[in-house]
Amino acid sequence: MTITIGGLEPSQPDRYVLPAFYGPLPMTTKNILRRKAVLAKTGLSSVTIWRLEKAGRFPRRIQLGSNSVGWVAEEVDAWVQQRQRVGGKQSSANQAMFAKIFPSLMEMLTELERR
Repeated sequence: MTITIGGLEPSQPDRYVLPAFYGPLPMTTKNILRRKAVLAKTGLSSVTIWRLEKAGRFPRRIQLGSNSVGWVAEEVDAWVQQRQRVGGKQSSANQAMFAKIFPSLMEMLTELERR
């Protein structure tokens, strides 16, 4: 009895081809960030990350070994992307002080906002 795979004989082992409907194999590996990388990426301290984790507001760490932990990079990146940007409109007190110090620059900014 001869078994063929994809229409090829077993005598051609280097030419076995799986049908296209199988598609690519799923990736099961994840990129892991160690503590220093997470601190650098988030700008937070170790204690702050620990508190956020405890409150359920930061991705949970995973145990890598007896003395090492890490975070899934994709989860940390998603957390960073969810953070709201700081800034936006200045308060009226800040605008008044800024206008006194830099009157011509304030006029330019006001003109740009009107456009």
